[in-house]
This record gives sequence, structure tokens and C-alpha cells, in this order.
Amino acid sequence: MATEEQAVSDESQEVLPDGRHPDDVADLDMEMTLGEHISELRRRLLIAALSVLFFTIIGFIFIDPIMTFLRQPSPEEIRLYQFSPTEGLFTYMRVALMAGIAGAMPVLVYQIGAYVLPGLTRRERRYLYMLVPTSSFAFLVGMAFCYYIVLRFALNFLIGAEAFVSNQVGSLISVKFYINFITRMMLALGLVFQTPIFIYFLSAIGLVDTQRLSRWRPFVIVICAIVAAVITPTPDPFNQALVAIPMYLLYEVGILLSRITGPVMRRRSRRGS
Repeated sequence: MATEEQAVSDESQEVLPDGRHPDDVADLDMEMTLGEHISELRRRLLIAALSVLFFTIIGFIFIDPIMTFLRQPSPEEIRLYQFSPTEGLFTYMRVALMAGIAGAMPVLVYQIGAYVLPGLTRRERRYLYMLVPTSSFAFLVGMAFCYYIVLRFALNFLIGAEAFVSNQVGSLISVKFYINFITRMMLALGLVFQTPIFIYFLSAIGLVDTQRLSRWRPFVIVICAIVAAVITPTPDPFNQALVAIPMYLLYEVGILLSRITGPVMRRRSRRGS
């Protein structure tokens, strides 16, 4: 404990002439001109595109196991059909592309962070290095939550609704619309589950604070309800709640994480003044 207090004391003594800590100042050696920014952006976009292409090819190689995996949340008796000569091929390509985006997510997050890196302070860079693995993990957790919980309830409800009209309507489910539904839900919830990670990052660099996030709660509730209504194709409140409630709970987790960074930010602010 004494060692930690001594480290904090030593850190507070290392200040610049203007009162700021070196970790809170951007590195002048990393400043770039407009032309360098454009060249760097082009390079980062190329790396991101190549990574997506690489994982898309891998996804296409393993397309059959992936399709089997995506079929599992639906009832076993349901068969998928294609209603045009190209529907099956384009659906497989879409699945491979979604697999490519999911596989390349760590690379994509890192490339975004690396592009803004020159404008960040050393402290902000440390938070950015934490952001890459944690956001990728949160993305996978969100997709797993969608696959094992949301999709199973939603598909059983939607396909089970046929019992009410079984004498009039039979089910011929298009493989295109089924896969679009599955991949859209999994991708959306994967992105939603990164909410607390980005709130923590924004709070750590001082762009938001706990008080402001708390005041936004009423608006966040409305936004969660709207996003859940857009993501889920069914109007029933049960399936929408399966999406909206976790979204709001993730926002509360983000507020909790911001409470952890709040005292640290206030300590730095007092030190800088």
C-alpha cells in the first residue's frame, strides 16, 4: 500500500511548467500534416479491407459448418428454400462476409485506434490499448447472447405463431430472409454490447462524466426501446424486451465504470490546476 501511495506521489511531482502531467499531453513527435493524415487513413483502410477479405475467404471455406451453426436456433422441422437461382449463392456470400467482419473485428478496432493515436496523450493511448481486446471480447459476448437467448426465443415465437393460422398458411421460409434476420440480429447485438467499454473509454479521457450520463437516463430508455423495435422484426413486447433490457443494463454498467474513473479524473484535474 505504501509503495502504491509513493508511486502516486512521485507521479504527481512529475509535472510540466504549465502544471500538466506529461501523460496528459500529446506527443509532439507524432504530429502529422494533412497529407500525412490522408496517407495514414488510406493505409489503415487498406489494412482493414484486407483483413476483412482474408477472414471472408476463411468464412467461405468453412461455409457449411457456419450455415449449420446458424440453422440451429430455428426449430428442427423448418426447412429453408431459395426462390431464385442466385439467392443461395448470394446468401452464402453474405454469411462469409459477416464471418469476415466478425473475425476481423480486433483488427478493425485497432486500425481505428491507431489512426487517432497521434492526437492522443500517453494516458489516452494506454486506455486505447485496453479498448482493443475488451471491445472485441464484448462483441463476441453480444453475438453469443443473441444466438443462445434472443434468437431462440424470437424464432420459436415467430415460427410458432403459425399454429394460429395453420389451416390457412404454411411456412416456406426463404434462406435469404432467414440469414439476413440472423446476421443482422447478431451483428447489432455484438455492437450494442460494446456500449459500456466505450463509455468507460470516453469517461477515462474526460469527454463524459457520471453526472452527465445519469441525466441522460430518460433519453437512453427511449433510445433503447426504439433500437429494440428496429432490430427485432416482431411487434410483441416480449421479444423487444429481450433486446431493450440488456441494452439499458449495459448503459448502467457503463455508468458504473465511469464512477471508477471519475475520482481519478478529478484528481488529475486538481493536479493540473
